[in-house]
Amino acid sequence: YSVEVLCSGKTLVALLLSVMGLVLFLVCDVYKDRLPAMSLPISALPFVGAAILTQCFNGPSHLPGYQPFQPFMGGASFVLLQAFGWFSFGGMVQLVALVPTEKICAISGLIPACGVTGLGSQLILLSSLPYYEQSAAAARPGGRLRVLSCAEVFLSLCFFGWALVICAGAVAIEA
Repeated sequence: YSVEVLCSGKTLVALLLSVMGLVLFLVCDVYKDRLPAMSLPISALPFVGAAILTQCFNGPSHLPGYQPFQPFMGGASFVLLQAFGWFSFGGMVQLVALVPTEKICAISGLIPACGVTGLGSQLILLSSLPYYEQSAAAARPGGRLRVLSCAEVFLSLCFFGWALVICAGAVAIEA
């Protein structure tokens, strides 16, 4: 299924929306001295559309048993990639929606970083789809726990490291 999911028209549209979001953030950075207050939240909208397209249409149309909302289901690699992607996406959206535009513009390089984070989050969400395991719980008869692979442990550490970076960044902006 991995080739079908990643080589579909829905994936292409999600990628195009994500690139469009990045371009909007880069344009906002060029004109940051004249930005209206709502420009950054509006620039995040293509990433929101890409996330909805990926989760609600791309996954269900290519992966049997896939649901747009299925917390902690689909296998460890899938869940960790989804968590990393959604955490990155949520951090970017919260930053541009809740922090005043003047504060974001005052920090050099923060606007392009938001765009790159938005694009990166969408790439992670898209790349998680081939790792989806239908009925991962059923694959463990008797409910036995499965030992995590090295890659899954590494992804977990990356996720928690990224969480610390996001939290430290939020504290630094508010200081």
